[in-house]
Amino acid sequence: MGAPWDRAGGGAVSARRVLMLSWLFPPQASIGSKRAVRFARHLPARGWAPTVLCRTEVPPSLRDDTPEPLPPEVTVARSYDHPIFSRLQRRFA
Repeated sequence: MGAPWDRAGGGAVSARRVLMLSWLFPPQASIGSKRAVRFARHLPARGWAPTVLCRTEVPPSLRDDTPEPLPPEVTVARSYDHPIFSRLQRRFA
């Protein structure tokens, strides 16, 4: 038998869930987005089912459309866009 979190009620394997908040996530062209996607990519192999909450859209000047494959256990919710971050980005872009 594995770790205590590996087994649920009838012996079925259940993953622990984690919410990742990441303003930078692909297709954002920055090292921060690469770190976040690579971290999320390896979590399912360690027994975690990540949900990534990230920005709704990336401006064309900051886009990198290189594919970043993720396991099917990773859920990406593109629904976070705080106005202050958008203003700062426009100011410094």
